[in-house]
Amino acid sequence: MQKLDATPGSTASTDEAPPKLGDFGLTEEIVQSLEKQRRGKLSQDHSVGRVALVITACLFLLLLLFRPSELSVGAAVWVFIVLFLFVMAGVVGVYNFSNWISSVDKDPNQRAYMKFRCAVSAYEQRVAKKEAECRANEVAEEAKEKRAKKEYWFSLTGHEFENQLALLYRRLGYEAAVTRGSGDEGVDIRLSKGNEKMIVQCKAHKRPMGPGAVRELYGTLLHEEADIAIIVSLGGFTAGASSWARGKPIKMEDVDYVLAMEQEVAAKDPGFYLSLGNPSPREKYKRKVSRSRTRGHPATSRKTP
Repeated sequence: MQKLDATPGSTASTDEAPPKLGDFGLTEEIVQSLEKQRRGKLSQDHSVGRVALVITACLFLLLLLFRPSELSVGAAVWVFIVLFLFVMAGVVGVYNFSNWISSVDKDPNQRAYMKFRCAVSAYEQRVAKKEAECRANEVAEEAKEKRAKKEYWFSLTGHEFENQLALLYRRLGYEAAVTRGSGDEGVDIRLSKGNEKMIVQCKAHKRPMGPGAVRELYGTLLHEEADIAIIVSLGGFTAGASSWARGKPIKMEDVDYVLAMEQEVAAKDPGFYLSLGNPSPREKYKRKVSRSRTRGHPATSRKTP
């Protein structure tokens, strides 16, 4: 007999007790008897199905060997017999099935057993859902701890860093579009919030950036007619770079800025880490819009829903 009671380990994932035979007025002996009847019914149905298959094969061979216009009287009689047997096999199958359904309705043990099986199935689905939620929470917690460390951000490639930084900006209410990489004129992310237009350059380097990159970004700022330029260098900046950018609409940020964004997102949107492995339709739409906007110009013309 197939054991339908939930496994002992599954109760660790839910406070709900698994269904028991006694809750449905059943015993092991009654279930064994019902299972024996069910196996006998399945065996009978399989026999009827095999007979119907053989009859169908015979009918197909007869029609393959003889065209309807070439059938003799004897062959026509055989075709009629085969068709008759095929129909009768179907009738017997339907009768057996309806008879079994009727027996289930009339037998209280059968009804109780069906309810028990449905209850076990529903319970196992709830346990599986709860276990999946627990695993997802564990993965999310691991992702939260990993992303809160500098080592994680320094381990990213340039392209990965751009995408992860854009993801944080989106969670903080910005519209962020990652550029294609080639021909981006020094812009890695285009940002907008309200009427404010910003450009972002990402540097996933461990060493401090010099003034050269800052000067190039300033030229791009003027060319793009953006309000603010942000350069995020994980390794920070040299004193010369900071001195050159002073008094200009350029924000120079390092890995501590990224970690602060991460903390803000964690406090504002706890479900963020759950969505990392399974992005929502809204997030998928934003990413699609982001990719499409990189083919044109600034990402300010269309709002996400």
